[in-house]
Amino acid sequence: MPAQPGFVTRFYTARGFRVTSPFGPRPDPFKPGETEFHTGIDFGGKPQGTPVETPAQGTVFAARSYTGWGNLVAITDFRGYIHLHAHLDSIKVYPGQKVARGDVIGTLGRTGTATGVHLHYQINRPGTDVRGDGYFGNPDEYIFDEVMDVERAIVLGSDADYFNAAPLRDKLNCPVFSRSALGQLKAVKTVYICGGGVEEVVKAAPNAELVNLSGNNRYETARKIQEFLKM
Repeated sequence: MPAQPGFVTRFYTARGFRVTSPFGPRPDPFKPGETEFHTGIDFGGKPQGTPVETPAQGTVFAARSYTGWGNLVAITDFRGYIHLHAHLDSIKVYPGQKVARGDVIGTLGRTGTATGVHLHYQINRPGTDVRGDGYFGNPDEYIFDEVMDVERAIVLGSDADYFNAAPLRDKLNCPVFSRSALGQLKAVKTVYICGGGVEEVVKAAPNAELVNLSGNNRYETARKIQEFLKM
């Protein structure tokens, strides 16, 4: 790993994870006395079932179980690189779904070939799909662009609001942000709040026009979104 942790490591350690196996050569965990090349970074230190957010933004390419990987979510970003999240306990997204940085894509697990509960994060080159040897290199050396010049975005209050906001997302064709990703809203011009309070959104996007569609609960939020769509 670099002397200074890259964006991926900072992203996960800020959420309470720790690096349990870095990128590069390491003792083979399944073949004592042998060495293997680890093609991603492993993050652990959290219990099974912990929500796993993604540092990537793009489209879900794959969301299913694979031999070795276990339950895996692969996200293709705007450059065509594929971000793999492996050994998940459960999957919370579906192929073709648009995701934003900070979205929950599954829960921490140990499915597939794994010695313990952890997340294997790997970035593959365009066209290599979910191949283990398709890796770009050290995920900490990948350049993640900031979200810039976004006309509009949706902010959710919780995971339960995702399905409520889906019709609005489809109509507006804009990214959806979880509360943990509010730092990406600085350049957004209009923010649609679909669940949760307004105050932290105001702080994250002080110059944006805010459209508050939040109710006192998810059912009221769903109703307000539907009413807004009829306007």
